Amino acid sequence: NITELAHSPNITLMKPKTSAVEKHLTPAFASGKVFSPAFLDVVLSQVYYNPFLVALLKCMIWKSSYRTSNSSKVKQSHIDQFDMPQILVGKSYSDLFFHHLQNEVITVGLYRSPASQNSLLPYVCVNPPGQTVLHKEDKI
Repeated sequence: NITELAHSPNITLMKPKTSAVEKHLTPAFASGKVFSPAFLDVVLSQVYYNPFLVALLKCMIWKSSYRTSNSSKVKQSHIDQFDMPQILVGKSYSDLFFHHLQNEVITVGLYRSPASQNSLLPYVCVNPPGQTVLHKEDKI
């Protein structure tokens, strides 16, 4: 279930002593359980300046493929989620990134489970620091 946060100050009802500015730091928000319409405004304004975002968002939301050019040199792309390969458990995010880059895969971030970080809820970490240690419960 996803909850819409219609009024930013109401985040304090979810976690006491949290300002509206810190709302994105709450476990519910970071795990995708809470949605704020203000973020939709930001995305829509960015699409005006970066038209390619429409194709990227479509790919992320509906897991569709897209081609950025009619050129035969451009490969068709898609976004997917993978389990952590056993050979990368305990290694760094940099190791993961360069391992995938050799296979023409761009790693966007990690989906961290509560078990891997002693957190209340799972969360997404986009482009974590290179020294971030990988756990078997993580998703790519």
